[in-house]
Amino acid sequence: MIDKIKFLLLLFPVAFYAMSVGGKIPYFLLYTMGALLLMPIIHGIIGILTIKAEVYVDDHTVHAGDTVDLSYQIYSRFPLPFPNIQLEDGISATLTGEKPPLERYALNSREAYTKHIKIHCKRRGDYTVGYFKITIGDIFHFFRFNKRIEVPLNLRVYPRVVDIHKVLIQPKMSLGEILINNLLFQDYTEISGLKRYEPGDSIKKIHWKASAKQEETLVKSFEMKGETNLVLFINASLESYREDTHGFLEDLAVETSLSIANYCLRKGIRVSLCYEKGGALVYLEGNHLSDFKKLMEELVTFHPTGTIDFAEQISKYTTGLPSGTTVIFITPEIDKEIGINSIYLKRKGIHGEYILLQNMEASGAEQELNKIRKRLGGEGIKVYGIGRTEDLSMGLGVYYESGA
Repeated sequence: MIDKIKFLLLLFPVAFYAMSVGGKIPYFLLYTMGALLLMPIIHGIIGILTIKAEVYVDDHTVHAGDTVDLSYQIYSRFPLPFPNIQLEDGISATLTGEKPPLERYALNSREAYTKHIKIHCKRRGDYTVGYFKITIGDIFHFFRFNKRIEVPLNLRVYPRVVDIHKVLIQPKMSLGEILINNLLFQDYTEISGLKRYEPGDSIKKIHWKASAKQEETLVKSFEMKGETNLVLFINASLESYREDTHGFLEDLAVETSLSIANYCLRKGIRVSLCYEKGGALVYLEGNHLSDFKKLMEELVTFHPTGTIDFAEQISKYTTGLPSGTTVIFITPEIDKEIGINSIYLKRKGIHGEYILLQNMEASGAEQELNKIRKRLGGEGIKVYGIGRTEDLSMGLGVYYESGA
């Protein structure tokens, strides 16, 4: 900036003298100084037209939290150097959420500036295009030209999935092929044995032939298998995430959902995943572990874009669920209307529980969670809090163990 001012302070008197007095020498000085201004402009424009970038990614499919090896080249095939280049790495900023320091270097004639970096991918998503912002300056710092270069990236970052295979689900909360105690989940197609009749046993369960042989009343006992579908219902209402400016809670919703789904499918538990998107219900079913990929692909680009209030979603989309279904609601907020709908579902024989996504470092978060637990706990509806700063595996472990 100082050099530019000095140059202009010298140019104006020369121009004034050349135009007012004339003469070869004054005009020669004027044209020379004009060329000094014109050449950096031409040089900068050439740089804008010829400087390009290429990016190379070793692995195009990673998980959030993984590190990816990336290299890039900045080059120009024009046979002139560019002595003052400033580079802003937009790819690193996008993947890590942190703006890296600016890089300054000289780009020699027909040579490439190459850099190899390791990037910690913080967030899931499809990153199809990356960018670099290049500032081309002249050696005297008279002019600066900016160029944004977009490059194909084609990087898919899958959500983080926590392995919770060591967590024991208590019998009365279990589904699928795990034995349970809740009579709603009896499998009447498989008889596990016979037992003596006790007051309260259904007459329909009496095994008449066996009773006649043993000369005592015997009733059939059935395998207690949870063939009922487990439903994971994600709150995708845009209004519910209004304060989640950095996307931490929506990422936590995805990671929690997929971690539970992965556990269930590995245990042979059928699971359904649903959320509202643009006024319509997205509904996916997983019957086998091979279906987990489908669920993960769906949630890679999940964003809360729902236009319907979550309480209304619960009322609208759970009406067709059969009695005995277990629904886990994953939400960043629970209000009075949501609580009322939960109580209504329970009276229909639908078991609902909540995972409340919270920033546990926020002021009053724990107190608010306890209030919600107390309100719904009186109706037998459990609420479990998971904070974005917690170890997710510990949070899910507490969830299942507390569900006993």
